[in-house]
Amino acid sequence: MDEPYDYTQEDHAREVERVLMYIAQAHRKAEEIAAQLAKEGAERRFVDGLETAAAAALLAEHNRLLNTTHFPVPEDPPAKPGAGSGDALAPSEDGEQQQLTGSSDQQRMAL
Repeated sequence: MDEPYDYTQEDHAREVERVLMYIAQAHRKAEEIAAQLAKEGAERRFVDGLETAAAAALLAEHNRLLNTTHFPVPEDPPAKPGAGSGDALAPSEDGEQQQLTGSSDQQRMAL
């Protein structure tokens, strides 16, 4: 007979999702307020602080939490046969190709 399904892991994953949602909301709110303050002529230090928080701290923490909980990357992933240095090319905003380090799409997850 099969053992009963343990829903605890799903509950835990839902809690992590909740935290990810809060971080994503804070990220969006910081961007919105930074744009609003810039439009209103606020001191540059306020706008810069919010932009830095949105772009660096909040986004980085969201990605770190996502990658370590939902898409954990092994510390030393085995090399794929025929793979080069593990670097990949991706289009940049201006359409040019740019070099990305690491071959895992999971490492490049973003908000």
